[in-house]
Amino acid sequence: MCGYASIHDYEVRTGTDIPTELEETYCVWLTDNSAIIKLYLGPCADAVAAAYPDVLAMLTCQRTQRMASIPQGVASTSVGGTSVSFVEGSVSSSALWPSETDTLDRLIGAACGELGADEVPGLGQLGVAWGGPQGTDDEQPDTLYVVASPQRRPRRLR
Repeated sequence: MCGYASIHDYEVRTGTDIPTELEETYCVWLTDNSAIIKLYLGPCADAVAAAYPDVLAMLTCQRTQRMASIPQGVASTSVGGTSVSFVEGSVSSSALWPSETDTLDRLIGAACGELGADEVPGLGQLGVAWGGPQGTDDEQPDTLYVVASPQRRPRRLR
């Protein structure tokens, strides 16, 4: 197993035959994507994994296929008319998509029930910026600030 999914899971779900020389790379990708999902699940990770292993394998394979098939920095492509658009700014490819967080929120609700305020899963946001007093235009600010926001609160499940 490579986190929540195996190489066999990936091959069956995507219809892709992974060459032997790339199996280690795909296993690392599956493990990395599983770690992102597990981090989002927080204290409910073990309960969700026990109750919904196939859903976690599916999400892990889906994220890994996206990672393997969309080059870094590309937002979308088209074949007819040859159109390519690129990611602007610093969009992280490791970020969970809203459809994935919606599914994970439902799994958390089903496996762990209503979570208390101290048990909210999620990563929150982190930012880094230079600041502080500036001298001349050639001088860089002398202070590095790290700013964190609170963790994302799950929506009420239906």
